[in-house]
Amino acid sequence: MQRRSKFLRGGGLAACLFAMTAAIGAFADEPLATDLDFEFSLDTGGSPYVVASAGATLLVYLADESIEITAPDGSSSTPVSSAASDGAYAWAPTAGGVWTMTNDGEGSATFKVYYSLYPSSAGSGTAGDPIKAVDGNDLAALVSGGYASDGSYFTTGGVEIEDFAQPAGYAFREDGGIFQLVASVDGLLYAGADVEFSADTRLPGPDRKMKKRESMPLAYSGDFWTGTNAAASATLAIYDPSGASAVQVVSGLDSIVFAPNAAGEWTITLSDGNTTLTSLVNVESGGFFLVVR
Repeated sequence: MQRRSKFLRGGGLAACLFAMTAAIGAFADEPLATDLDFEFSLDTGGSPYVVASAGATLLVYLADESIEITAPDGSSSTPVSSAASDGAYAWAPTAGGVWTMTNDGEGSATFKVYYSLYPSSAGSGTAGDPIKAVDGNDLAALVSGGYASDGSYFTTGGVEIEDFAQPAGYAFREDGGIFQLVASVDGLLYAGADVEFSADTRLPGPDRKMKKRESMPLAYSGDFWTGTNAAASATLAIYDPSGASAVQVVSGLDSIVFAPNAAGEWTITLSDGNTTLTSLVNVESGGFFLVVR
């Protein structure tokens, strides 16, 4: 009887669980409560946030939290200190640039405020005091507002220049790490600063001719002058007319002095293990020759 009683109790529990499961399944698709549609906005971009229009931004805080605001010039203020209750502080910037908001209970966030909203803080547009812009749209607004024009210098605030929208009728010119607005002529979009360089146009290709007593710089580049890896290394080999060689590993971008001590054809190679560049240098004997016929 003892065993039968336990069995019956176990069977009753199983039946009860089955009934509960069936009841849950019956109401699984029916909501417990409903409400009217509610619209809300959600910014998933994260910090830094761009402020492109005038007006106040609400900084939400909870009880006992404090808010510290740091302006672009480094000055700071604490408009909310150990709040008595939950609330929101209406913050309105007074200058363009990067503002930092710190909530001691939540963390910090940065806000990049358009300089075109506060052009007096943007800069004068000279090379010594270039105009500052948050992005290309901010620069375009400064142009349309008359604060930037042909010849004005500006900085990008760390944003790549190709991500800047160009104001209509203007091109960008790079000049020593800053940029300048210039009138676009013949479809010009971008121009670099003037660069001086030398080029040997006397002989075709890499082959050269020189005198035995002369010397010339022998240029090398670890990445073959592609500019992709300044620390790349390559093997530079110089073979004299007898076939003897002098081999060295070079890196970066530089040159060595090549002063051949024997007449004949010298072979110079630069190799990275996959590609080999070759130059032939024909070295002629020096001195004075008098030919009598």
